[in-house]
Amino acid sequence: MKGLLTIIFLCLSLLLSAGGTSVAADGQAVRFATEELPPFNYIQDGKISGPAVALVDSVCKKLGQECSIGLYPWRRAEAMTRSGQVQGLFSVGWNKPREEWLYFSTPVFSTEYGFFECQENPMVFSPIEKLKGKTIGVYGPSNLSYTLDQINKQLGGSLKIELFTENPALFKKLSRCRLDAVFCTKDVGLSTIDQMNLKNIRYAQMQKKVFYHVGFSRKGTTEEFYRKFNKVILEMKKNGELDRIARKYGVTPAH
Repeated sequence: MKGLLTIIFLCLSLLLSAGGTSVAADGQAVRFATEELPPFNYIQDGKISGPAVALVDSVCKKLGQECSIGLYPWRRAEAMTRSGQVQGLFSVGWNKPREEWLYFSTPVFSTEYGFFECQENPMVFSPIEKLKGKTIGVYGPSNLSYTLDQINKQLGGSLKIELFTENPALFKKLSRCRLDAVFCTKDVGLSTIDQMNLKNIRYAQMQKKVFYHVGFSRKGTTEEFYRKFNKVILEMKKNGELDRIARKYGVTPAH
């Protein structure tokens, strides 16, 4: 798996090294970047798959637009989108700083952020002040870690936050009760626990509902193209196609 991701990463990095190109006219290829984030985006039979991939593919076909999707570490995917090397990014959660460099589609999938715990070391999560002094693991830099930082500010900076670049390593440490809790997207956390066959971790507390979007680089994409893409997503919501894609992959569509 790591070898395949490395090959994809290196090949696409070479293709994109010349810099970004703004999507301004029909016929130009649109490049999307994403990460491996099951159950939303993942590798299956050597191909990038999942509901977000199916959504993007469907919109591109409806627009008659040539599109390509590359799998990257999230930090690299964000950097390439910010610079305009790639035009699109998914699955991405909204936050205020990202609005400076991204256009956001209408919400496409619904999920929630919350806390996972080791069952041998249960915690009390409500009220939020109960978290003071606790060690919380989170994947990042990401919208998750940004949200946890906001929580930490509410708590006067009393949280001990451990940042992880891979969800499996994060949940492995929690399974050994070496973290007080993990802050993660519910669907992603449950998928990771299932894949790793971890029996002593449970989803304990929702923090907030969130939506995933398709993001478009303000530097590498015209607003006109973003609006055309978004219009098709809205039509897919209206005619039920988005619901059908979500049901096929076991995730929740955004309404």
